[in-house]
Amino acid sequence: ADNRTCADLDECTVWGHCDQLCTNTDGSFICACASGYTLMDKSRCVAPTASNLELIFAYDRAIVRMSSHGQDFRTIANATGASGLAYHYGKNLLFWSDIKTRKVQSQVLMDGGYGGHDFTLPGTWAPVAIAIDWIGDKLYVADLVGQKVDVFELDGRWHAVVLGSNLTSPADIALDPTSGLMFVADGSHVLRAHMDGTHAKSIVSEAAYKASGVAVDVVAKRVFWCDSLLDYIESVNYEGEYRVMILRGQQVPSPSRLALFENRVFWTDATKQGIMSVDKFEGSSSIQSIFKAKDIREPKAIITVHQLTQPKVSNPCGTNNGGCSQMCVV
Repeated sequence: ADNRTCADLDECTVWGHCDQLCTNTDGSFICACASGYTLMDKSRCVAPTASNLELIFAYDRAIVRMSSHGQDFRTIANATGASGLAYHYGKNLLFWSDIKTRKVQSQVLMDGGYGGHDFTLPGTWAPVAIAIDWIGDKLYVADLVGQKVDVFELDGRWHAVVLGSNLTSPADIALDPTSGLMFVADGSHVLRAHMDGTHAKSIVSEAAYKASGVAVDVVAKRVFWCDSLLDYIESVNYEGEYRVMILRGQQVPSPSRLALFENRVFWTDATKQGIMSVDKFEGSSSIQSIFKAKDIREPKAIITVHQLTQPKVSNPCGTNNGGCSQMCVV
């Protein structure tokens, strides 16, 4: 302002400088990684156990499991209108919602056994998307018809509506229980709320038409979403700031749902009838086709299965159920 004093640029606000954690210093910056990751080239965070990553995705008739490169493709459950997916790593439980049967089902994943609980509600209910709270052990369900978000105990004992307003056409839901926040892709906007449904606000509305998928980076505290009609994938921070374009146009013609791991964004695409991925910093030059099949129509949810996607923090509901007589929500 005085034409003599130099102001420090906060490099941590510049997209791509650091993968995960960033500390601004005078004239520079320092990158760091969350526990379980290794810092490479002073800016990139790599999981030494990345080879353990698996993908699970849903299409109308089945739930399918494969490696992160599209190998070892196998059906692990049949369905009639599969739409949403969630996985609790600590409990080894896979959940999926079926829009036609109006149920959310679950099973033990790693040994292919059955031992989960089925969730349903009386009346008209359309569980279009689900998300897991791996800290508080709750299942969140986005109800398209009821225009609300329900939360269930994993054993089905208790149920509550945590978000019953502010929604018009919820299509997907993502949670960050380490911050106590949920995010809902809802038509022309992306909504953020506390996981008890309070403090709901729109963090994305401009230039959005049909937000179909949402995913969160719980380390970098960023939200990623896709628009299935305007054909793009974008990202903002949890406050809706520092918006960046990841991909747009013909290379992402009909994105449905998203999942994240390390630097890569995975998405299901109805036009390409399969799974694609892109490096969030490199854009179109880094697109990979993970899996394609002509008989897979309208691929829906996709999740990444890896321990590092669900970091542990202290559970405020862990002692005496948080002092609650029934359901305690993080």
